[in-house]
Amino acid sequence: MATEPGLRLMRVPCIFGVGFLYPEAASWADRLTAFLEPFHENPLLRTMEENRTALYVRVLDLQDDIEAQRLRADRVITGLHDEIGELEAADARRSLAATEASGPTP
Repeated sequence: MATEPGLRLMRVPCIFGVGFLYPEAASWADRLTAFLEPFHENPLLRTMEENRTALYVRVLDLQDDIEAQRLRADRVITGLHDEIGELEAADARRSLAATEASGPTP
């Protein structure tokens, strides 16, 4: 790493990008470098991660759309229930008025 002598940074462009920063002089540094080298800044992994991230964002967008549709449907249903209640109340008032107008039953 240019800014910190003696440290090595290996970047693997997947899992939202993961970096490994470690001392180059460590006894295990060469083995870790050899292990990470095929993945370091790998263009295929970068492309796959960009695609995975784009798909994940699309899923989140679709979930937001579904929730918005659900809220709209709930408002419509609530409005319809209110309207049914108003119609039932009006019908009951008409029935009561008709019963009262016809007088008492023998």
